[in-house]
Amino acid sequence: MRRTEIESRANPKWKSLEQLLQGRGIKSEGTYLVSGEKLVDEALRRGAGTSQGLTVLQVLIASREEASENWLKSKAPQFADGALKSVETWALAPALFRELDVLGTHHPMLVLKTPEIQDYRAWTQPYGLVPLIPLGDPSNLGAVLRSAAAFGVQDVVLMQESASPFLPKAVKAAAGALWELRFWRGPALSQCEAKDLWVLDKAPGAKSISGVRWPENFHLLVGEEGGGLHKLPPVAKLHRLLIPMVGQVESLNAAVAMSLLFYEVQKTRSPRLSL
Repeated sequence: MRRTEIESRANPKWKSLEQLLQGRGIKSEGTYLVSGEKLVDEALRRGAGTSQGLTVLQVLIASREEASENWLKSKAPQFADGALKSVETWALAPALFRELDVLGTHHPMLVLKTPEIQDYRAWTQPYGLVPLIPLGDPSNLGAVLRSAAAFGVQDVVLMQESASPFLPKAVKAAAGALWELRFWRGPALSQCEAKDLWVLDKAPGAKSISGVRWPENFHLLVGEEGGGLHKLPPVAKLHRLLIPMVGQVESLNAAVAMSLLFYEVQKTRSPRLSL
């Protein structure tokens, strides 16, 4: 493997790496970080295949640290040929590595190429359950993506208000779900073009998610109950839903609420999910 030592903040390669801690930087660089032993191993496994859609560009290690160097040696057979043969090793000064390792994993990281994300056009003809996601918190976003993938969602529309799903906290919370979903770029909520939309809302007239006859294909606005509704333009058919609760908790966070809703939808479509 070709190896590059990065010792200084003035190094252009370091400047490109630190951009990956911000959504704008990820977009401009077209790459993102994967950290944590389990996710790194999964990304390498998928990247070694020809049909997984993952492109691994660099391995990042802390230079002169025994654990990192030993890990790299143990992975040498994976990088010897095939799709991972062109992967480079960037050895960062320990202080620089720690700065990039914002999750505190103390484990070598990967730099992956972000997938191409196109504008979403299927407003009148969604396929399956299509979540519209405006979540700005990367941890919440990643948790919702994990639940979406677990319950069979295939397409996700990232609204303009959404954080990048490729931020380190989102990647960690998604736990590999990034590689199971197709992402589409949506507009701001104020410009949403959905004419038939399902939302969580505790307003009078909202129906319990239990026992709903879900359509085969529909858009779902992701968020807490009532969240984002005030930003939407008029919607021809707005279906208001609520999650029944018996305790004194006012509402559930977006990740928990969406997990329950995804389950309710998919259990009517997959016998395996019926209890």
